[in-house]
Amino acid sequence: MLIKLFSKIYLGVVRFFIYRSLSRKGKTNFKEVHEIIEKFEKKLIEDKHLNPDLTEGPVPVYSKQSIRLVDAFVTKRVAKQEDDFYIQVARAWVSGYEKKIHKAGLITFILFLICWFLAIIFNQYMTNLAEDLLHLVLFILPFVGFIIGILGRGWKAIVLCGLNFLLHIISAIIIL
Repeated sequence: MLIKLFSKIYLGVVRFFIYRSLSRKGKTNFKEVHEIIEKFEKKLIEDKHLNPDLTEGPVPVYSKQSIRLVDAFVTKRVAKQEDDFYIQVARAWVSGYEKKIHKAGLITFILFLICWFLAIIFNQYMTNLAEDLLHLVLFILPFVGFIIGILGRGWKAIVLCGLNFLLHIISAIIIL
């Protein structure tokens, strides 16, 4: 149980770092990404999740990250002889990651609005501790959203950063 949890966390962290490495502008040498994906290929073949010809193996994988990784190898298997095969697999594996980041930023915005609405409605019924905790949440959520916005790409990231900066100003006004 603990090993499965560790492997899910490990794959998520590696996928994030590969996404950040591949999204750097002007970088053409992806030696680390190449080595990581090559190790994943060997491990998947060793554990019989992939066949040596890069088709799905007899043992299925169960986590989302592993399924995406196996699918990336299967879809890119026709390019096995190319030099940048592992980079193509890595790009296929992390494609759509910025959508996940933008959704997380939107969730922080919605949580801020919900907490603000709760503070307005239940202000007269809350104790000092509950009110302080709600103000703390209202103060921290824009920071989290701003950091998530920085991790994104394109105009949506700029909008998320600006929106969370505005929410931070609003939370400072609410607290004062």
